[in-house]
Amino acid sequence: MLKELEKLGYLTRDYTLNPGETGRSQIVFLPTAKATSLFEQKRSEAINLEEWHKTKEKILEFLNSLKNCSLSDTIQKV
Repeated sequence: MLKELEKLGYLTRDYTLNPGETGRSQIVFLPTAKATSLFEQKRSEAINLEEWHKTKEKILEFLNSLKNCSLSDTIQKV
């Protein structure tokens, strides 16, 4: 997942060493300016509210349809 976000330009990869410890370096992923700008946007700018309401309704309908199902049937449907 992190590599995919890196390909899309939301993360950069860096290598760090823990001070005073021997061994291999660690790979650290850091957010880019592109990722930071997502968090600075207003929620209404970041999502399509109409699409969100449609998605929400579909999820609620699906969850309501599971009320009378057994646990195993519910797990299979999910």
